[in-house]
Amino acid sequence: MNLDDLLQSRIDEVARAVEPPSPDTASIRRRGQRVRQRRRATVAAGLTVAAVAAAAVATGGLADLGRDNSAADPGPKPSYDDGLPVWSDGQSIYVGSTVIEPSSSIGSFSLTAEYVVYTDTTGVVYRQSSAQPATELAEGAFTGAVGDPQGVSAAWIDEQSTNPELVVMDVSTGDELRRVDLGPVSVTIQESMVSEPPPIVSVDADTVYYIANGHLWTYDYVEDSEPKPSPLDSDAIVDADNDVLAVSGNSGTVEFRQPDGSVVRPTITMEADGWLSSDGRLFLGFGAGGIVVADTATGEANVVDLDGRFGFSGGWAYGNTVMLISPDITAPAAGEPAAKSGEMLACNPERLTCHSVGSAKRFTSLAVPSL
Repeated sequence: MNLDDLLQSRIDEVARAVEPPSPDTASIRRRGQRVRQRRRATVAAGLTVAAVAAAAVATGGLADLGRDNSAADPGPKPSYDDGLPVWSDGQSIYVGSTVIEPSSSIGSFSLTAEYVVYTDTTGVVYRQSSAQPATELAEGAFTGAVGDPQGVSAAWIDEQSTNPELVVMDVSTGDELRRVDLGPVSVTIQESMVSEPPPIVSVDADTVYYIANGHLWTYDYVEDSEPKPSPLDSDAIVDADNDVLAVSGNSGTVEFRQPDGSVVRPTITMEADGWLSSDGRLFLGFGAGGIVVADTATGEANVVDLDGRFGFSGGWAYGNTVMLISPDITAPAAGEPAAKSGEMLACNPERLTCHSVGSAKRFTSLAVPSL
């Protein structure tokens, strides 16, 4: 059974268990077997689905949250006025009201401050914007490129040589900034390993976070220092971005740590699945009341109001815009399959609003950026 069929079977199961319009979310969560695949959506060539969590949940209210990287002094709240939804229906990529038509099939896609960066199903990396046609940047990125949405850099693993190489590129110029031989490490993601993330976790202004040999590594591409392994096993790491690690804690909690593994932030009671925002301020995940957004500095967590919809998976876009994939799980007519279609929702965590920005006939074709 491929991932698309697996997801469909889980949603069909949810739909059969629910009497709309007021689904029993506790029952759904008992029935749903979680399939962990984060916002980094490509686990093999040609596999193009968004990061998924197979326990779909209905939800309650989204609060204004924010912090800087200091746990002691969160500082002023960030502004979300520049927030911009970004998503794909598997054919086109939508940046606000702009539609970008890729020149090749989409394997995965990400963002820099100026460009959409996408990898096709053969491992070719392109940059594209509404003002410029697609430009081919590189080949060999079979597990996808990940960009810094606040900068110019993107990174990927090139597996064309004897040893895998970590490549960092200035997307705006096409100049290769770094190419690092990682040695005889294992970074290949098999199609059957849907519970594991692709090797590049995230990229920020100076650091690439990646998975190799079962551990999270950090590489400072500005200083070109030796890559450093985290003491934490990759199975415990939910996400990493901007010097913040979201880590699976004890008894259904998520801890927020520094890359060296030290705990410097609060522990939040929620499931160990979710997505850090690219600035590390916020964590989108699954709590007791539904899908929640948590402040990684204060531990405050607030439930997203989906107005009776279901949030199946999610991620982030420009300006910390929350992106949620919402499948239609209303009971189908006799003989019709359930949950074929889906909506893409965008939520503003400052204004406490969520709205639909698009839809697809099959919800499994909807995807959010890998950030």
